[in-house]
Amino acid sequence: MKTNKKHFKLFKDECNRWVEYWGLTEWKIFYAHKHWNDNALASCSSDTIGMVATINLEPDWGENMDDEDIEGCVRQSAFHEVCELMLSKFRYTANRRDNTWDDIMHNNHEIIRRLENCVFKRTSKFNKTKTKRK
Repeated sequence: MKTNKKHFKLFKDECNRWVEYWGLTEWKIFYAHKHWNDNALASCSSDTIGMVATINLEPDWGENMDDEDIEGCVRQSAFHEVCELMLSKFRYTANRRDNTWDDIMHNNHEIIRRLENCVFKRTSKFNKTKTKRK
């Protein structure tokens, strides 16, 4: 199965949707539709210091993919790669030898606050109705 221009447009649109959803506006993101990795449907490469990333959709998905499944897989791949981007700073900090517990916890809470602002506030009944204390 080969991904085409239509799939790539869907991939970029879905990535942009999740970038906006997660509030990843501090990143400069480029998109590619090139062969980078034989073992992936898509990939994300990021420079956490420069806050620049490239999110790639692989053009060749192999022979095991049905045309019927491709749109859902493209959407899921976009979601997956944007989540990789969201976690890239955390992985970078955790992997450094000179990091401190405070560095890791700072990145940990950066992710939690993002989840609070993007998921909890948008989906919680608590934020839609005020509860009375007894």
